[in-house]
Amino acid sequence: MKKNFSLWKNMFCLLGITLCFGLAGCAKDELSANLDEQADAPVLLYYYNGIITADGELLFPPCDKEYRILQDKQNRQCYVLETEKQIDPKRLTYYGEPLLVGCTFHIYDVQGRLQKELSVQAEGSVDEAVSFYFAPDGSLEKSCILVNRLLTEGRLQILDCDGNVLLNEQIVPQEELAKWQNGYAHLEVAENFIRVFYDLYSNDGDMKNGGQFYDLNGQPLEMAQDYNYTYNMYDEYNGCVSGYYVASYVGPQGQDVYDVLNSNGQVVISGLTFVGNFSNGYLVVQQGFSRGLMDVQGNWVYQESQFTELED
Repeated sequence: MKKNFSLWKNMFCLLGITLCFGLAGCAKDELSANLDEQADAPVLLYYYNGIITADGELLFPPCDKEYRILQDKQNRQCYVLETEKQIDPKRLTYYGEPLLVGCTFHIYDVQGRLQKELSVQAEGSVDEAVSFYFAPDGSLEKSCILVNRLLTEGRLQILDCDGNVLLNEQIVPQEELAKWQNGYAHLEVAENFIRVFYDLYSNDGDMKNGGQFYDLNGQPLEMAQDYNYTYNMYDEYNGCVSGYYVASYVGPQGQDVYDVLNSNGQVVISGLTFVGNFSNGYLVVQQGFSRGLMDVQGNWVYQESQFTELED
C-alpha cells in the first residue's frame, strides 16, 4: 500500500511539473508575441494635422480633428488619440470664444484599429472644458478624462476610458459661481494615484486654488503634507519621465519645501529646500544646510555645506 501511494505521489508531482512548464511556456509565448507585435509596430509621425507611418502609410489623413500619439514613460508609442470637438458658434464663453459643448474621443492602436470610443458632454472653453490624460505605464485602464465644470456648475469630474465616473467633486458652492470668470483644472496621472489641482480667477483679482490626491478608483488619499503642487520629474539620462514626483508645500516659516514621492504617492525623500536635475535615479538637492547628490532612497551620494562661498 505504501509503495502504491508513493507511485501515485510521484505521478502527481510529475503532472504538476508538466503543468507548470506548460503554463510557463504559454506565458513565455504570450510575452514573446507581445514583444514581437511591439517590435513590428510602425513608427508614427505627425503629418500636418494627421498621422503617417515612417513607411509612408497615411494612417489618419489631415482633417479638422485633433490627433495625438500617446506614449508611455519610456517614450514607447502605444495609441493614437483622435479628438473631435463639438462647438456651438452661436454661443460664446465669457471671453467671446465659441463655446465647446462636447467631445468625442476615439482611441486607436498604432496599426489604426479602434480600441475605445467615448463621447463627453460639457460646456466651456475649447481648451479647458475636457482633457484626456494618458497613464505613464501605457495602460488605458488607468488613463482618464477630466471634465472641468468649474465655471458652469462648480464641479470637477474624472471619467475612465469607458465613461464611468470616478470622481464628482463639488469645488465651488452654487452661490459663488457668479464670482469666478476664469478657471483651470489639471490632472497628474501616476501609476497608482491621481492628483487634481485647479485655479479660479475673478475680474476683481481674487484667486482660489487647491487640489487633492485620489486613488485610481477616485477615493481620497491621505498624504503626508498638504501639497499645493506636484510634477513628474524628467529623467535627463534616459530621456523620459522618471515616475518620481516632486510635491511642494509651505513650511513652518512660510518657505517652499519639497518631498519626493514614488508612483504610489509615498514619500521617499522629505524636507528638501531645492530639487534640481534627476538622472537615472539620482537627484541634485538641498536639504537643511547641505546640498549635493542623493539617490531615490534619500541617501547622500555626495554632500557638502551650502555655505561654500565667503559671501554666504
